[in-house]
Amino acid sequence: MSNSWMIRAGRGGTYIEDFESKGYAAIGWSRLGELTQYKTTDALKEAYLREFTQSKPQAMANAVAMILKFRDHIKKGDTIVSYDTETRQYLIGVDQGQYIYKPDEVGDYPQLRVVNWRGRVNRDALSQSAKNSLGSTLTLFSVSDDVVAEMRAALSGKPRKVEAPEEALEESGSFELLKDEVIGK
Repeated sequence: MSNSWMIRAGRGGTYIEDFESKGYAAIGWSRLGELTQYKTTDALKEAYLREFTQSKPQAMANAVAMILKFRDHIKKGDTIVSYDTETRQYLIGVDQGQYIYKPDEVGDYPQLRVVNWRGRVNRDALSQSAKNSLGSTLTLFSVSDDVVAEMRAALSGKPRKVEAPEEALEESGSFELLKDEVIGK
């Protein structure tokens, strides 16, 4: 069984072109070095606290959870999604099962996963509920099967179902939702 993950390409999608052209998804935390050196969660937490001394406990817990998901939970065949804020498109691909530490390959994001990118889907091609679920600002989070199915349908050119107006009114506080209103649905 495969899972699906959103991996942000830096603030504002800074590294989306590198993701796509080089065949990677990447995260930062460069000061931690190669993540495979940490054999336990506690070892990673200790290193994180050494490197990020001003980090609050909840921020450290969230960061360590995302780092471990990136290194250990993403598996070969999982769907990977990223977002290009400039073009308002989601990049969709399949993880190839490989974590790599490679400084300077994707800016200051040295923690890499090899991804076979399959294509892009316009944000406007998705339902409001799908857009809402993709609105988290976390670096890495899981994406529901329904949203991935909708993205795959859009990627193949199949139309999505039209939502009732009340479904589209769900609030998420996301900047992208504001852009949807300004630019149009």
